[in-house]
Amino acid sequence: MAKKALKNIDSDLVTAARMGFGSLLLLSAAAITNPTALASVLTFTSRQWFWMILSSSLLLGYVMIWYRALQKAPVTLVASVLVASTLITNLLSAIFVTHSVSSF
Repeated sequence: MAKKALKNIDSDLVTAARMGFGSLLLLSAAAITNPTALASVLTFTSRQWFWMILSSSLLLGYVMIWYRALQKAPVTLVASVLVASTLITNLLSAIFVTHSVSSF
């Protein structure tokens, strides 16, 4: 679906739509499941805001790169390159979360 949309629409606009609708969906889910969750955002510390902005920026960068790559290359090529992200995520999780990697 994204590949078809990218034929006629700029990748940055598709990125903005995906991130915008995704944000609205997450905020709606948070409001429905825990109405006080949205109010707690107003009490975030500067450290919490830092991490939220950092993680959101990384996600935005990832989505922008994904759609720009999809606009220029076949889906199979783009997807095969991004398979490495799973390996990197698992390695980082093993190092920092589970601490199951002691040395290389």
